[in-house]
Amino acid sequence: MKQAKAMTDEALRIRVAELCGWTELDTESEYIGFSGKPPKSYGDYDSLELPDYPNDLNAMHEAECNAFMIMGARGDWSRYVTILSHVIDQLPLPKNLNERYVQKWIGENHAPFRILYATARQRAEAFVMCKSS
Repeated sequence: MKQAKAMTDEALRIRVAELCGWTELDTESEYIGFSGKPPKSYGDYDSLELPDYPNDLNAMHEAECNAFMIMGARGDWSRYVTILSHVIDQLPLPKNLNERYVQKWIGENHAPFRILYATARQRAEAFVMCKSS
């Protein structure tokens, strides 16, 4: 998989949408832009415009909530916070991103507080890195 940092906004938008459960994506439409069939949490729609994840903090917040908090995936949330703080600081991730490393990183680096200032783009990159691995 292409590194999330190297992805264009369009590619990142599509990948986050796929990871959030959007299907039947149409990236060729000249009228709507990127569209697709949204996940059930949006209601019973056949097609909607994809959220602009790399540029919209509200869209990324919704993706984060649906992927990590509502499903009760606390371990995934901790992993995501660790990855996001690495993205913010432009640090490479360790090859073995295990639970022990995650807990140590969060405790020593105040990661939960630092992510408050993450941009939508940084959140989208970390989201792809976390959910794709």
